[in-house]
Amino acid sequence: MITELTHKRFAAAPLLLVGVMVLTGCKWDNSEDYQIRSEQTGTEDSIETGDETSNDGSGTPIDNTDPVVSGVAATSEPLENANVCLDINDNAQCDEGEPSTTTDSRGEWIIRLPDGRLTTSTRVIVTTTDETRLADSGEIATWNFPLFGWAIPNGTDTVSGVFVSPISTLVENEINRLPSGDRDEAIRNVASKLGTTVNILENYLNPPAGLTPTEQDEYQRLERIAEVVNELAIEIDRNIPDEDRASLTPDELGNLIFDQINDGLEQVVEDVNRSLIETPDNRDFDGETVIQQTVYDELKAAPEISAPSPTLTELETRIANAQNNSPFFEKSGFETYPVNGAQTIDLHFFRNPLISTLNARRAQLHDLEVELANLQNTPEPPAPSMRDTNQIYYEARRRIAVDTELDAAIVDIQIAVPRNNDFRSDATSFQIISETICTDGDFQCDELMSKPGRVRALVWSGFSFREQTIQTGHAGQQRYLPLFELGDIVANSQSTQFSSEMNFREFSLDGLDARDVIEELVGGESVPGTNSFTFGSEAKAYTFSEALVAEIVLSTWPAGGTGNLCDAPGLPDASVTGSCNLVYGRIGTTTGQPAQTFADALYPVAQQNSDYTSLLENGKPVDALAISGPTDDVFVARLFGSASNDDGIIKLYRQSELGDWETLQLTGRWERSQEASFERIDLHLPAGFHYSDAKLGFELGHAYLFERDGYLRHGWVVPETVNVDSLFNRKQVRYAFNQEAFNQIITELNRLGLLTEHPYYTRQLIEDVEAAIQQTQEQIDNINSPGGSGGQTE
Repeated sequence: MITELTHKRFAAAPLLLVGVMVLTGCKWDNSEDYQIRSEQTGTEDSIETGDETSNDGSGTPIDNTDPVVSGVAATSEPLENANVCLDINDNAQCDEGEPSTTTDSRGEWIIRLPDGRLTTSTRVIVTTTDETRLADSGEIATWNFPLFGWAIPNGTDTVSGVFVSPISTLVENEINRLPSGDRDEAIRNVASKLGTTVNILENYLNPPAGLTPTEQDEYQRLERIAEVVNELAIEIDRNIPDEDRASLTPDELGNLIFDQINDGLEQVVEDVNRSLIETPDNRDFDGETVIQQTVYDELKAAPEISAPSPTLTELETRIANAQNNSPFFEKSGFETYPVNGAQTIDLHFFRNPLISTLNARRAQLHDLEVELANLQNTPEPPAPSMRDTNQIYYEARRRIAVDTELDAAIVDIQIAVPRNNDFRSDATSFQIISETICTDGDFQCDELMSKPGRVRALVWSGFSFREQTIQTGHAGQQRYLPLFELGDIVANSQSTQFSSEMNFREFSLDGLDARDVIEELVGGESVPGTNSFTFGSEAKAYTFSEALVAEIVLSTWPAGGTGNLCDAPGLPDASVTGSCNLVYGRIGTTTGQPAQTFADALYPVAQQNSDYTSLLENGKPVDALAISGPTDDVFVARLFGSASNDDGIIKLYRQSELGDWETLQLTGRWERSQEASFERIDLHLPAGFHYSDAKLGFELGHAYLFERDGYLRHGWVVPETVNVDSLFNRKQVRYAFNQEAFNQIITELNRLGLLTEHPYYTRQLIEDVEAAIQQTQEQIDNINSPGGSGGQTE
């Protein structure tokens, strides 16, 4: 049921998931470093089954006479004396008669299944009692919300290793937010938001043995994230009034709390990433201190609770039963054909921060015009209306099939915003903003939340395996082809090997209250005011998702191989190097010279733990790679190994003061990709770190190095699990409208006086008002000056 408790259920915004290539046959191993890590984490991850008892990976005996489900419950510490149940009837709460148990002093639990083995994926619910404590510190677990996990059948009598934690609860919350309710998609989305490549459902307190240093660091990072998430959940729980709490079921309470946490998850990850630099010792990290920052004040407040409206209840049903249908294609027999002119439109609403300034300027102009009218003995002009500062503007993104040929359609993506060119009027009109308008200077597209420069999927340059070169993508267009069935379509480009799959599901909005629908399906700001309207019979909406079919390999490369893309003075011109995506810092030389081979950028393994700093130039190691990190400090990375090896270690350094560097405890890893279509070295840096300009307001992917035309260069690998909107810097959307629904929304909101123009046009209006102010003031000064016309009129 859609309620205010799950108000943000349909507004997921996945961050970019950075992929990790699984390689075999590694020739090099930092055995000393690995040995230290394995000694710290030595755990069993297998179950011996030759006896009547076994263990669940942590030493707890299991009676093998009945099928069992076992695991661990924890936050930042294991939970002792917590209740655990299997949600057999799938109602998100523990009912009488459902299999249950209690956690022991290590947070471990075992549930026997005398009626037979587990055959379906089953929710595991952990709840606290007055006796529940944090096992290590002994502190009482002072919260009321449940934690969720999942037991997945494996065809045997033993399902073990089920880890229930704040992170697994985030996954449960994401499942509830997704229209599809797909668990695997939810796991990918949460992992993407956390910026991790490891298994987020693994026991981060006691991860598997044999991890690389980078993976071990990552589980320690997840432990910190879980601690902050739990502290934030506790604080929200404390702030919910008792009368509101009494009206909530346990799962509603959990969804309410974790919906709010989901909205602040980006801030949590950012703070945890920063803490790995500022407080590297886990004993010095305190999640409760993190959430005391003022940025968390709104997140900690008690959420609003109200009963669901009939529209929201009906809307949820319609979304759940949405039909597999695409406006871009029509089915004829066993064939599908594109529909020329077919389109969908998605919306985002924003506040216009310039309205108050425009109001002030209009009032100033009116005062001057009144003064001028009095001097000229003419009627005073009427006072201008004051704009409502709560008014919103929209950005609409339209996908439209502009050309069709056989079974393919060229689909263009455009952006539209409301405009107003008359500063004396409050009326707005619809304005299409395209890439053409952007490039000829008629509109400053950098003011858009969704930038046309990246709105079209192929504006990024990439490798062309067909041409064996690197070139710019095709004119920013996407070619769509039907895939498998009506509603599933694929976009691709031969030049970049880019391919994305888009899935549409259609549902009717007929008869639904528009305000409730807009609140749920439209991104950004809420609609101000209280009035609403009802959707007509032809209004339809779509739930859709777009995902890459395969990874994208990117590298910055100028069209034609010419043009100076090097923005630093003294660096080689791109007409010579072909591109400025060069790797500088060749060992033993100067930053003014790029490396020529991969070996030029590698340190010997013997130096990886030394204090070797090399020659310094301008306070920076000249033979290290410059990287950006989670803080504003200057960071560099060094790669250790041999050019003949398949993998190695990446050490990170931070400049503490000019010419002085400290070695970070965090490590990365480089790997020679065995499955790539060209020879390359993939760089896997710790979370929050990016090589070169790989973070352009969003994460582009993990970096790689390759040799071309006599130089060592870099690019980025974007895994197929990335959210496509994130990749191309578009606003996150899950719902779109047909033209009829969009027209009704804009027309009615305009009629209600709730819409205003885009700030770009407001800025122009302010300039026009200021010009009128200056002109009017000059007229007044002219009249008041000696020899002026005084109060006489013609």
